[in-house]
Amino acid sequence: MKNSVAVQIKPFTVRPETAAALFGAPHLLQDMVKAGWVTPCYKTNRCTLYLVSDLEGCAERLAQGEIPCPGTSAPTVKGSHAA
Repeated sequence: MKNSVAVQIKPFTVRPETAAALFGAPHLLQDMVKAGWVTPCYKTNRCTLYLVSDLEGCAERLAQGEIPCPGTSAPTVKGSHAA
């Protein structure tokens, strides 16, 4: 009998509902899209898909303290004040 190895397969794309659930707030995904942090890799009238790798990049930015500002792709860091 051969040794079996469990392989975990991660999806390459997710729908907006799943993407929003990953961040815990639908408005956060919308803000990231408006800020240009993430764009759909596939979009039709009935289906929108986001790359998981793009969402992981957004998670990295959030972990570094950036906040998505709709309408700009410039990073905004928590606690920083505009002059």
